[in-house]
Amino acid sequence: MEFLVAGFAVIIVFIIYSIYQEKALKKIHLAKIKEQWGDVPAQEYTAEKFESLKTYYLSVRNNRSDVDDITWNDLDMDEIFMLMNNTQTSIGEEYLYALLRKPSLSGEELAERNRLIKFFQEQEEERLQVQMKLYPVGKQTVISVYEYINRLGEREVKSNLPHYLMILGLLASIGIIFIYPPAGGILTLAMIVNNIIQYYKEKAQIENYFMLVAYICRLLDSTKAICNMDIPALKAYTDSLTKDCEAFKTFQKGSSWVTPKQPSGSFFDALFDYVRMLTHIDLIRYNQLLAFFKANRPTLNRIYANIGFLDSMTAAASFRELLPYYCEPMLKTTSKYEAKSMPEREARSTLKQETELTPGNEPKPTPGSEQKSTQQRGLRDEKPQLAAEALYHPLIAEPVPNSIRENRSVLITGSNASGKSTFIKTLAINAILAQTIYTSTSRSYEASYFFIYSSMALRDNIFSKESYYMVEIKSLKRILDVINEDIPVLCFIDEVLRGTNTLERIAASSRILADIAGRNALVFAATHDIELTQILENYYSNYHFQERIEDNAVLFDYKLYGGKAVSKNAIKLLDMLKFPKQITEAAEISAEKFLQTGEWGRIE
Repeated sequence: MEFLVAGFAVIIVFIIYSIYQEKALKKIHLAKIKEQWGDVPAQEYTAEKFESLKTYYLSVRNNRSDVDDITWNDLDMDEIFMLMNNTQTSIGEEYLYALLRKPSLSGEELAERNRLIKFFQEQEEERLQVQMKLYPVGKQTVISVYEYINRLGEREVKSNLPHYLMILGLLASIGIIFIYPPAGGILTLAMIVNNIIQYYKEKAQIENYFMLVAYICRLLDSTKAICNMDIPALKAYTDSLTKDCEAFKTFQKGSSWVTPKQPSGSFFDALFDYVRMLTHIDLIRYNQLLAFFKANRPTLNRIYANIGFLDSMTAAASFRELLPYYCEPMLKTTSKYEAKSMPEREARSTLKQETELTPGNEPKPTPGSEQKSTQQRGLRDEKPQLAAEALYHPLIAEPVPNSIRENRSVLITGSNASGKSTFIKTLAINAILAQTIYTSTSRSYEASYFFIYSSMALRDNIFSKESYYMVEIKSLKRILDVINEDIPVLCFIDEVLRGTNTLERIAASSRILADIAGRNALVFAATHDIELTQILENYYSNYHFQERIEDNAVLFDYKLYGGKAVSKNAIKLLDMLKFPKQITEAAEISAEKFLQTGEWGRIE
């Protein structure tokens, strides 16, 4: 009797301590969420992590309208994503990654994103409630939640009979202790060892899927908690989530007894780890849940899409708070876009709708919005255009803002390191941010809706034995192929055809740039070839960056100026680095002669 009383006392102490610890963890989590708001998220990334992040995006990829791999890498968009990824869940960060790669062509969809972003910015209490409910769901370090949700259908549901027999054997051996203690004790020890060995043996085979089932259980608990908060601004989403959670109502009950409430666990969860090892109760529940999840995968994908969307919008709101200043862009449609709209599937941004597509299911409208019209009724312009004031690069600690307003393509000249590449990257990044999270790192931003492409940071492909030039012309060809009469293309090119000789480079690059600019496209091209500014003056506006040399130092102001570059510093830099005078002086004479005659003289 005393043994039982002591046992109950220990259990009560454990329960009280667990409740205390859970409250303490909530305080820690709340402090962490507040601390990270509007700051650079503290998270480590590996190559495997980025591969897992891509999985959801690959399932909704559109090869025509999305930010493709070349453009994504040219613009260091992984760095932009990491700067923005203040999400609480793996679902949220997978969704955010996909959202950044799918610029929207829908004013209604962007308006809805902006509404939620502003709501999370302005309503701190409600935003903290949502983040605190999502926090226990946590993040997986390697596996993609979306991938494994959709792999569940491939898993075999095993019988639970062996587990039941092992539980029965353990209970029987414990019962024998009261009849014949020595034999009962040895038999109980043997059953404990067997149950633990069999537990880890089976769990090792299903580890990732088992983690996913535990993750889904936490997701369902958090989703239900968000729905119970009754936040009017989120009603369209919580109504959909409540309906979908009803399908899992039976399995939510008691799920915390077999799966950790917190991703990192707690004292109470650690205690029940021993219960799980001895009774296999979590493996039993895994098999029960697996069969149910396989039958309800479309419902899970809808929950994934809605939770991922809400989580990603809190991250976008935090990103805005991180910026020194930003604006909400004004996006316009061209008359061509209105007159000759694309098919519905391409004309609207399909990120949320496509996540709900499963075999045999029709598309469903995004919660909180009507089905998108293929013809956007916004401001219209005859030509694609882009105008930005005090635009800056979000990854640069002390950026120099620049402004531009153009409805013609642009050639940017200037010396190395003067700011040409950074400026066109800044424009491209802002075009993506404007059409994804409705945010621009500028004082004002007005532009057409665009397909966004670049050809900048290219390199030889040693695996396919392709030269730099071959890689470059393939990159340019993909831009030519995507230009259409419906949606204008915004493209950014750095040093076009640098991989070949001067004669053919200027001849070919001028024709390529003229062809792109003469169609439904807006080009921003950086070049050292001053000849192009004259050849293309009927197609391109000219801008430049400049520098000055003082006290044997090259000083850049990183400001954009109108017109062609007039300064030449390459030979001056040779002189500064003490190259022999016979080289630098002869080079100056040769350059000057070429400018006068247009011909290079033979060196005697």
